[in-house]
Amino acid sequence: MFQGRHFFFGGIEHCVHQFINCRTTFVVYVLICVCGSFYVGKTKRSLMERVREHRNSIRTGKGRTRLIKHIRCQHGGDANVLRFAGLELIPPFIRGRRYTPSPAPKGSLVYY
Repeated sequence: MFQGRHFFFGGIEHCVHQFINCRTTFVVYVLICVCGSFYVGKTKRSLMERVREHRNSIRTGKGRTRLIKHIRCQHGGDANVLRFAGLELIPPFIRGRRYTPSPAPKGSLVYY
């Protein structure tokens, strides 16, 4: 996980205004690849649990997401090329409503 409250990805500086660590739940997060590609997701589970799921999917090759394909094709399946950070806390999901975080820069690989 990135240390500090400011970091860059997608050519934009991001500032985290809330306290977020690997045990935080209901969070929007980013996985940043060493090549500059990134994935933005959200989870109601702990950030650590969700990142572990991403890493396991890459390792086992299960799933057909762009993130898995990218890491397996471009980086030989090495999940260690990914770094992660929490971006913002989201309110617990209310049935029937969907939370949409701020838009990502055009041309980026972003998934929700």
